[in-house]
Amino acid sequence: FNPRAAPYTSYLRSFDASAPAFAVQAVATPVLDAADLENAIRALGREPNSAMFVVPDVFVQVHRELIIRLAGQYRLPAIYPYRFFVTSGGLMSYGLDTVAVFRLAASYVDRILKGAAPADLPVQAPMTFQLIVNLKAANAIGLTIPGSILMRAAEVSEAFDKLWAKNKAAMMKECNDAAMSKPHAQFCEKLRALGGKA
Repeated sequence: FNPRAAPYTSYLRSFDASAPAFAVQAVATPVLDAADLENAIRALGREPNSAMFVVPDVFVQVHRELIIRLAGQYRLPAIYPYRFFVTSGGLMSYGLDTVAVFRLAASYVDRILKGAAPADLPVQAPMTFQLIVNLKAANAIGLTIPGSILMRAAEVSEAFDKLWAKNKAAMMKECNDAAMSKPHAQFCEKLRALGGKA
């Protein structure tokens, strides 16, 4: 993160509080320019069992191609804040659905143009978040994405028939687990229609 641009303090508190529950160590790495980015990602990529969480800020958006390229080069699993990182070649993103946010903004503009006072409109937080997975990027770094993650993804950026061919047994195992099949009943029903057995 760039400490001059990122709203990083809330992320750091959350990471520090959550890390022990996952038996991981959260390490904040401030960067100020492209050279800092390269050095930080190179160092992280040399550490065994490392991964990278990219916080949302303008700095990382501007340098997203460099970050994605270096993450791939050092075979570093990385999760990004926005879908466009994945469409640019990143591994995965988890963040707000920007289309839903823009629709919400449009409804506010409409209300204001119809005479509502902006001060009278309620403040609303994003309600829709999406997990997007890029299987091509996962394969490039030798990472297998578990079926339980794929089932939660709003979008998987590889043709489903290829995904199905590679992961049929694992995906059906997840659907046969009662704890997983119930919240993902519609997904599991589609798998069964493709020839999986329950």
